[in-house]
Amino acid sequence: MNRVNDINEKIHIINRCIEEEIKENMLEYSMSVITDRAIPYLKDGLKPVQRRILYTMRNMDDFKKSARVVGSVMGHYHPKGDSSIYGALVRMAQNFRMYVPFITPQGNFGSLDSQDSPSAMRYSECHIEPIAKEIFFKNNQLGIEWKKNYDETEEEPVCLTPIMPTVLINGAVGIAVGIATYIPTHNPMEVLKTYEAYIQGKLTNNNIRKYLKAPDPVIPCHIIDNDGIDRAYRTGSGKYRCMSYYHIEDDTRGKKRIVFTSVLPNRSKDTDITNLVDKCRDQRNPLSQMIADIRDESSKEGIRIVVIVKKDIDINTVMEALIAAKFCYDNFTISMRVICNNRPMRMGIIDMITEFHKMNTETSIKHLTTLKENKERRLHILDGIELVVENYDTVIDIIRKSKGREEAKITLQKKYKGLTDIQVTAILDTKLHSLVNKGDAIKTERKLIKEEVKEINKNLKDIDSYILNLL
Repeated sequence: MNRVNDINEKIHIINRCIEEEIKENMLEYSMSVITDRAIPYLKDGLKPVQRRILYTMRNMDDFKKSARVVGSVMGHYHPKGDSSIYGALVRMAQNFRMYVPFITPQGNFGSLDSQDSPSAMRYSECHIEPIAKEIFFKNNQLGIEWKKNYDETEEEPVCLTPIMPTVLINGAVGIAVGIATYIPTHNPMEVLKTYEAYIQGKLTNNNIRKYLKAPDPVIPCHIIDNDGIDRAYRTGSGKYRCMSYYHIEDDTRGKKRIVFTSVLPNRSKDTDITNLVDKCRDQRNPLSQMIADIRDESSKEGIRIVVIVKKDIDINTVMEALIAAKFCYDNFTISMRVICNNRPMRMGIIDMITEFHKMNTETSIKHLTTLKENKERRLHILDGIELVVENYDTVIDIIRKSKGREEAKITLQKKYKGLTDIQVTAILDTKLHSLVNKGDAIKTERKLIKEEVKEINKNLKDIDSYILNLL
């Protein structure tokens, strides 16, 4: 009986309404999906899994097995299962999905056909693209903010430090709980010019299209705008239309061929063709009376989908039917949602660039300040080492006569007033024989560091010019 009472005393039971429990758990799950999975961060344009993959691959210059990369990412930073990691890795290597691929693939990484899935990760290889290292791991590295990984044994970056809004270049597609994002891809040079115009104070809601013309699909096609892009660029939400490139060729026996050389954004070529074939087989559909054959003649040279039109059928009528079938023409939604200040926000272009520039400025200041501190610390150490060079024999004699490191430290600080702990530690850590005849080299280094500190101070006073010089 006493044992039962002891157990009951240790059990802490909370009486709670199940509705409240479900509501709280659902909210926690929703926020996790939104902020840590589906929606990209504004600062670097990456979802967490993409950031972790690139950070893991930052020093990989040679091809490595994809399974090795996936295993490393999963073990160190992202314990969510290998399929989601490999899927993100594959997408970042596909030049038909990413305007600027961040990973160089080797092996089968899929194609525009949905049935052509990538090979297993044990067969494919990859390494980080040089352009990705240039974008994410070259500038403002001392300004990176860090956090603990999932098991608190290592640190990982909260965000990487691109110098321009990469989220607009490669775009993003993500579905979270209750919200979704669709940011179309844009031309990198146009994004760069737009950001430069903002820093120079030239960008307004009325002239955005002067710099950022329109969405630029990875596989080029016609962009048809009905004021939807203007609205999207102002508010973060809008619509635009796309139409595939095509031309007309002569076929045998008086027939014509409509040759499509592109597919619509985020669409699979084989799925579009299959849907069109099904419509042509349906006798109730007008296309069944117009189209004689459909062939996929695509190759490494490019996309080539051939639609053979029956004899004496007007091409314009066929095109109208293909447009109605949404084979070569469709509406696309823009919904520019990103994670900004740790919460999901729908933003127009100017709002997006404003917030990005604010974060970029903070990162740049942190980087320059830390760099300045490092330079000044080295300058401080050189002042102490220069004293050793000028009094070489005396310093050597003091160190030799001392019974230990601590005694040598105290004696040096008594002999040379003003020597700090940092300077004395650096002196004792230096192989003093290496300082013989190095006085001129030390003076040259001190002069160079002073010039660098002067340049850093100049950049800190005019941070916008510093950022413009990096672009």
